[in-house]
Amino acid sequence: MKFLKEGRYEPAKSIIETGDDKYATKKEFKKKIGGPEGVEVTFEVYDSVYGFTNKDWGRVVCLFTNGEMF
Repeated sequence: MKFLKEGRYEPAKSIIETGDDKYATKKEFKKKIGGPEGVEVTFEVYDSVYGFTNKDWGRVVCLFTNGEMF
């Protein structure tokens, strides 16, 4: 989440070791967009898209994959 929240890369090993919110399927964070006088936006980050509705997909702005096949 540090990559999305703060724009900082964090090695996978350190994320795995901390176990920070490891089992959460949905996480939220707020970020100010548009400089000092910008608007605060709430972002939702999901661990899985299974069960997404058409409405959910209409709100997607980015999708990360790890390349694994299921």
